[in-house]
Amino acid sequence: MPTSDNGLKLVNSFIEETGIEKMSLAAKYGVAKNVMNDILSGHLQSPKAHQVILKIIDDFKLR
Repeated sequence: MPTSDNGLKLVNSFIEETGIEKMSLAAKYGVAKNVMNDILSGHLQSPKAHQVILKIIDDFKLR
């Protein structure tokens, strides 16, 4: 399975720069708070985690 390290860094930088709460992202994407924390910390590397990262990148047009 490919890693999403670059995408994860991009999303975490975006969160840091904008001050968006991780819990708000969890609510928006229908993911449990602890699961969102695991995704954004890189501890969870499942296909679902990769989909969430890609969806955040697409929705916020991060490049």
